[in-house]
Amino acid sequence: MTRMLDSTPASAITEVQAAIQQQLSTHGFYSPVELLLATNRLGYDDYRAWRRGDRRTLDALLRDGVEEARTFLEEADAWVRGLHLEAEAAALLGTDKHAGVELKASANPGLDNLLHVEYRRDVDRAQPDLFLDGAQAQVQNQLIEAITARDAAVSGVKLRQLATLDAGHWAIDHAVALIDALQAAPLEQPKEARQRLDAIENRWLPAASSLLRAGARDFLSPLWRDVGRALEGVPFASGDAKGHASWAYLNGLDWSSVKRTILEEHWESEPLLQTWLARARWRLAEYREAMRLWFALCWHFPAHFAECVESSTFPNSSLQRAWEEAQDQDLDPPITPSWFPAWLLIGHPGIARTIGPCGGTSGPERAFDHLVALRRGISDREDLDHRRALHDIHPDLLGRYLASLDD
Repeated sequence: MTRMLDSTPASAITEVQAAIQQQLSTHGFYSPVELLLATNRLGYDDYRAWRRGDRRTLDALLRDGVEEARTFLEEADAWVRGLHLEAEAAALLGTDKHAGVELKASANPGLDNLLHVEYRRDVDRAQPDLFLDGAQAQVQNQLIEAITARDAAVSGVKLRQLATLDAGHWAIDHAVALIDALQAAPLEQPKEARQRLDAIENRWLPAASSLLRAGARDFLSPLWRDVGRALEGVPFASGDAKGHASWAYLNGLDWSSVKRTILEEHWESEPLLQTWLARARWRLAEYREAMRLWFALCWHFPAHFAECVESSTFPNSSLQRAWEEAQDQDLDPPITPSWFPAWLLIGHPGIARTIGPCGGTSGPERAFDHLVALRRGISDREDLDHRRALHDIHPDLLGRYLASLDD
C-alpha cells in the first residue's frame, strides 16, 4: 500500500516504462539510481548523504528494501535492453570531501551490479565534446568534474586551460557562470535572496543544464536551498509565489522544508501551496496525506488539479495513469476532476479503507463518501441506503460500482 495505487506487478512495469522514457527524453540515457529517485524508492536527501560519504551504501536508505529494489531494477533492466540502447559501466562518484571517490552502491552483488550500468542512446556517442579523444575533450571533462565536485579553485584552473586551447569553446561561458555560483556570497536578507533567485533562473540554471546535463539538479540544489533559508518568514503572496521560501525549497528538493514552510501559512485557500504540499508529502512517503490533498484539489480547485495531474512533473505516475483512463470513460455526467476521486474508488477500493470519507456537501464529495461506506463493508440495510443515495447523485457511478462487484 506504500504508493496507494501501485499494488500490482502490471502497474509497476508501466511505472518503470514511464520513468525510463522520461529519463531518455530529458537526458538521453537511463540510470538505475535516477529511476529509484524518480519512483520514490530512494529519498533525495538520503541519496545526497550517500554521495557525501555519510552512508557506505544505499541499502539502508531504500524505502522498499534491498530485495524489492533489486527485483524492480531487474524488471527495468529487462525492459530497457529491448530498446537497443548502448550499455556502459557507470562510475558512481562521491561529492564534497569524497569528491571523485568511487562509491559502493550496495552490499548485495546483484543490486550493486544493476546500479553500476547505464544505457545511452547512440546519438550521445556522436557528441564530440563529450566522447572524442583529444586535449580539449580531456580538459573539458576535468572542468566538469571539478565543477560537479564544487571545487571553485580547480575549476578555475581547468577553465583557463580550456580557454588557452580554444578561446571560443562553447563550454567557457557556462563554466564561468557556474564558477561564479560556487563563489557566491552567503545570503542574509530576503532582498538578496530575490536577486539570487534571478541569477539561478536566468544564468546558472541554463548554464548547468547545458554543461552538466543530468548533474544540474545536484549542482543547483544547495543554491536553491540557500535562497529558501533567506526567504524564511516572508509571507506567501498569491501574486508573487516565487517570493515564498517553499518555492525555492521545492526546486532544491528539500521536501521537509517545503512541508514546514507551507504548513505555517493559510495554505487551504491557496491551490498552488496545496499542490506543492501534496508533492512534498508524496516525496516524504506520506502517501495518504498526499492523496487527500490531491482529492481536495479535485473538489475545490478542479481546473488546478487537471493542470497539475497532466504535468510531466507530476510525481504519482499511477494516479496520473488513472486520470488518463478516467478521461476515456463514457459516463453521464463525465468524469471531470470533481468526480474523479469517487470514480477512483471503484477500481481501487483500498483507498476507501486508507483515506475514509471527506464529509463534503457537494455532489461529487457525497458520492465519494457513499462509495467509501460501500467499500468498507456495512449492513445490508445501510448498503441499500448508500446505493440509493449514489443512484440519485450519479447513476452511472453506481452502475460501475455494481459491475465491479462481479469482477
